[in-house]
Amino acid sequence: MRLIHTADWHIGQELHGFSRRYEHEAFLDWLYGQCRTLAPDALLIAGDVFHHANPANDAIEVFARFTERVLLAMPGLKIVAVAGNHDSPARFDALRPIVRTGVHLIGAVPRLGEDYDIARMLVGAGDGAILAVPYLRLSDLPRGLPEDSPADRVRAFYGACWAQAGRFLRGAPCVVTGHLHVTGGVESESERPILVGGEHAVPVDIFPADAAYVALGHLHCAQSFAGGRIQYSGSPLPLSAAERTYKHQIVLLDVAKDGQTKATGIPVPRAVPHLRVPEKGAVEPAQALDLLEWTADELELPGGLPVEQRPFVEVHLKLAAPMPMAASQL
Repeated sequence: MRLIHTADWHIGQELHGFSRRYEHEAFLDWLYGQCRTLAPDALLIAGDVFHHANPANDAIEVFARFTERVLLAMPGLKIVAVAGNHDSPARFDALRPIVRTGVHLIGAVPRLGEDYDIARMLVGAGDGAILAVPYLRLSDLPRGLPEDSPADRVRAFYGACWAQAGRFLRGAPCVVTGHLHVTGGVESESERPILVGGEHAVPVDIFPADAAYVALGHLHCAQSFAGGRIQYSGSPLPLSAAERTYKHQIVLLDVAKDGQTKATGIPVPRAVPHLRVPEKGAVEPAQALDLLEWTADELELPGGLPVEQRPFVEVHLKLAAPMPMAASQL
């Protein structure tokens, strides 16, 4: 089983009022090429496909056009996307009729009466399967005992799903998804805190020990746990100035029939530079102008470049007194 693990696209996001559509489309063009070259059995998106719970039509269009393009070129590919905390479960599920066959969207945790609908959460891929778990809300979790913590209930949820999935897997390797914050994970200012019953993060041992790999979303910095068996792919582009130095990537995952895995990070090229002026410290306003001019010369930007293709620049000023109009003057 070969998968591409990615997450936290946040299609529809604006940064300081500027659209990111050009950057998202550039990433998806690149990802399309990676799918054609690497020939995965499935493309796995671990939450926060969209930035807003009610995404605008153009954001939905970007996603739908990408899935259609990929599946026209690779009819056997499975695209599995789970809702994150930014995605509305109901809105996410409502998109199912408008996407092509081969796109599996899991917004709300599917149920059959009081039980979880494991058959719909399990998606076969190659010689294995994906257990597609979206962002969990309190109503999704088993009730438990009064003394149980939210982490205990999340653990019970994964345990119940894994036990039911075993009837279908019959020993085949399985990749599990999650959109949450694990203890010890590096977070940034652009992420919303996830508070499940007042608990900000959960330990990594909530996931099934027999899962071949755990594909996580929510934290935008690519990072791994448990020797690489549990990973955040990270976001494909910086979603705030604080993420300028992140190494954005997708993860190519190969899973053998015996469950042995090999995960390889593939860097995502940046369509638009994200700069800091100066690189360290701060400068006087007059020096900032000189540095900006020098930076523009170094980049050799063509004249008439559309605004969405111009660099984002974060300027750090050293001020002797308040300067309310500093940004507009620069």
